[in-house]
Amino acid sequence: MKKAIFYLSLCTLIGVSCGKDDDGSGNPPPGSTSYMDTSTGGIRNYAFKNNNPITPEENFTQTATNRDTMVAGKSYKVFTNSNGGNSYYNITPVTGGNDYYTQLTLSGLGTMVDPITNLYLKDYVNTGGTWANGPYTFNVDFGGTTVPLSVTLNNQMVASNASRTVRGNNYSGVRHVKTTVSAVVGTPPISTPVTGLFSDINSYYAPRYGLIENSTILSIDFMGIQDSVNTQTFLLSATLP
Repeated sequence: MKKAIFYLSLCTLIGVSCGKDDDGSGNPPPGSTSYMDTSTGGIRNYAFKNNNPITPEENFTQTATNRDTMVAGKSYKVFTNSNGGNSYYNITPVTGGNDYYTQLTLSGLGTMVDPITNLYLKDYVNTGGTWANGPYTFNVDFGGTTVPLSVTLNNQMVASNASRTVRGNNYSGVRHVKTTVSAVVGTPPISTPVTGLFSDINSYYAPRYGLIENSTILSIDFMGIQDSVNTQTFLLSATLP
């Protein structure tokens, strides 16, 4: 069960596409409003740091292809990842702005590994606004017994027009999204909240760049299961054609 919770959260928050770093200053070109650039050939370079256990920092790259794929009536841009596999992203215009989606294929979940749709950013939500993703329900192996696990990602817009410096680059118009994770085991009315689950997940998005920084802290102490995750992701550079 711990794998289901942790894999869902990490896959959701690592690998969100970024936009162009035109001059190294971190400031988007005038008139740019999108919080993600999907131009074909665009390259996004990230650093990933694992703090539990502490390991050497690793770099990975996302590259936007010229391919699209349809999922549940939405067209997703296909990105390749240097550390393996593809990522999929969609921008849907809505009243007041855009919704940003990604498709995730989860592994390590026992009998349920179907892709899920995650709405990771609403660029029109004001500071203090909230939205939730899920619940995502999986059948997982828990102590030799297959049980349903429902996971919900709860998002809050902490800041909608902030400034932030990431690896020496200054960004403006940054949106800070805080995500907490909740989970329930079993099927109502016989279901049990997963207690002892702590989450502190913070993602920062800049106009045109997309994700510029993420920190993910998760820990669980539930029915004899103890585990924790502590990671950071930083945008190093990004180049568009």
